Amino acid sequence: MKSKFAEKLRRYREKANVSQSELARRVESSASLISRLESGDRQPSDRTVVYALGKALDLPLEERNELLVSAGYAPITIGASSPSVPDSVRLLFDIMDSSRVPEEEKNLLSQQLRQIRRRYINPDNGEEADT
Repeated sequence: MKSKFAEKLRRYREKANVSQSELARRVESSASLISRLESGDRQPSDRTVVYALGKALDLPLEERNELLVSAGYAPITIGASSPSVPDSVRLLFDIMDSSRVPEEEKNLLSQQLRQIRRRYINPDNGEEADT
């Protein structure tokens, strides 16, 4: 019987329309390892392997956490799984951690957030303007 991790990994990989070979390339591993993980013949060696797989598949935070938990590891703890954290924090995490979003867009978003912080949170702290 397949493990929950094996089932989730295969489902997320297929949903992302990524081959085992491509996923292996993205995580700098072998297609045979991905095959063994998906068949349940092998479990991930540590939490970083599961995290790398989730990142390579560009999974949003909630799905990465499901993958981590299914492999027996703690979820990502930035407080994003807490109901008190606004959806915008989860959204920001997904955007900034996504390989699909160009770095230029991430940099622009970071600059905008810093400007808002300076304007409304720390207006008198004397921070220099970002370039």
